Amino acid sequence: MQPFTPSGAGDYWAGNHRGVPIAAFRRENRWHVYLDHVLQHNVLFGTAEEAISWLTRRVDRSAASRHSLTSRAA
Repeated sequence: MQPFTPSGAGDYWAGNHRGVPIAAFRRENRWHVYLDHVLQHNVLFGTAEEAISWLTRRVDRSAASRHSLTSRAA
């Protein structure tokens, strides 16, 4: 995943974390997030850094859950 660096307007960031597409965009001074191309309606953030941190934690938590399930099945 590329580190967060504000681009031209600073209103949009997109990347991949563990192969999962993630994105954040600013609208009316609040940051909205997309996880795997799906807008997460229930969360808003004050900064892009907070939004991206939340996204990466969600992906990491999901990956850990999948790993746990496959370990039990083995």
